[in-house]
Amino acid sequence: MNDISNRTLGLFLVIAMAISLGGTLIVLNTTSTGITGYATNTTTGYVNLSVLSAVSITITDATIDFGVCDLSGRATTYVNSSAPNTSFHNQYCNNSVNWDETNGDWITVRNDGNVNVNLTVKFSYNSTDFFTDPDNPGASWYKYWTENASTTPGCVGSVQTNSLVSVADTEYNACTNLSFAQPNPGIDLYIEANMTSTVTETGNSMTLTFTGYEA
Repeated sequence: MNDISNRTLGLFLVIAMAISLGGTLIVLNTTSTGITGYATNTTTGYVNLSVLSAVSITITDATIDFGVCDLSGRATTYVNSSAPNTSFHNQYCNNSVNWDETNGDWITVRNDGNVNVNLTVKFSYNSTDFFTDPDNPGASWYKYWTENASTTPGCVGSVQTNSLVSVADTEYNACTNLSFAQPNPGIDLYIEANMTSTVTETGNSMTLTFTGYEA
């Protein structure tokens, strides 16, 4: 056997090193799916922003005050918060300083949430002889109604008109769809009352509770 020259051995060594280096690179660039190189596809990320619905109402004018009323000498006395002192017998009441002599007095409710709401109102009163059966002749009673607060509708549904309050602590309709979009100003609530001669001396007060439900 002829001896292998040093040059030949050197050539074999270079080939072996090249094969070893190539195998190492292949191993470093392989996964379980096979030989891989640089990425040839892209993926997409997402950013989510969530805003929860907020049902919220606010009262900007919370009081109707007829003042002190004198019922003497009359069978009935009728008052209306949408009228000035000189109309609908309101002249028999010594109105408070908050009374608007031209337009009367009212309660304003606005929607300051971010969804339209169905608005109800509940009446709680503390005078037993003031509220009698409204179906009986000569009864004393409260009525209420609502109107949009300006020419820009705050209630984009329907407002309640001339509803008799016959049961305390019962939710009555005020507006079926009160808008939150600005500059919609909300609704105004007015009160009218009929007082008979059977009403005794009393400091009667009524608490109104407004509730908003998502429309």
